[in-house]
Amino acid sequence: MKPYSKYHRNIKNEIEKISKDPKVLFIGQQCVSENFYNFLENISLDKRQEMGVCEELQLGLSVGLALEGYLPISIFQRMDFLPRAADQLINHLDLIIEHSRGLYNPKVIIFTTVGNCKANVGIQHCKNLIKGFRLLCNNIPIYDLKNINDVNKYFKLAIKSENSSILVARQDLFYGD
Repeated sequence: MKPYSKYHRNIKNEIEKISKDPKVLFIGQQCVSENFYNFLENISLDKRQEMGVCEELQLGLSVGLALEGYLPISIFQRMDFLPRAADQLINHLDLIIEHSRGLYNPKVIIFTTVGNCKANVGIQHCKNLIKGFRLLCNNIPIYDLKNINDVNKYFKLAIKSENSSILVARQDLFYGD
């Protein structure tokens, strides 16, 4: 196994900082079974909820948890899984402030990755859908974590913001320096 990069270690550090908040929960695929690319290995299992391949349900649960005062970090293994949750994202989470006339503003942080095509993960897992989701989401910023500076900057913005956000990591930067 190749050693993790500084980029990977920075993401892991930011996730561990976030996890200290008692309201933070991690929900998604690989949250328990595989520690999500080793990012969650030091996070208590009682803060993690494994989900099957049911992306719409996962994001719907994340919105519900946020409405109950939690800060869900909704993890989608790769960005190409996110379109399966598009209705929950685009028509619900992104528009809930308008739909509720300002009554509700649940905060969900969606964390996903763009796969590494060189790692032979399958061409569908290498799709970068950031531009498409930026066109579809009016109220949710989408942060592309292209380097260490982006990791530090955008994790802080996502945490400080009162609104939901999407953080997209690059798997091709997880190993080596």
